[in-house]
Amino acid sequence: MARKKKETLTLTEQLKAVEKDIAEHKDKIKGLEQKKKEIAKKITEEEKDALYNAVVNSGMAVQECMEMINEHLKKNTELS
Repeated sequence: MARKKKETLTLTEQLKAVEKDIAEHKDKIKGLEQKKKEIAKKITEEEKDALYNAVVNSGMAVQECMEMINEHLKKNTELS
């Protein structure tokens, strides 16, 4: 089977092709960065929900848990 002869591009054509590839990849990167932000936001929301559910299931009020955390932080800061 005969092969097609490979086209030789001029330097200007090569430059334009590379610029086009760069633009396409930049667009893809922007899309991926947006998707990354959305996923990170969902993770944060799931963590908040899990924390809130843990507080509710413990039978403690949110304020009580916050006080416990603050006390824990205060003790750790004093030890440092």
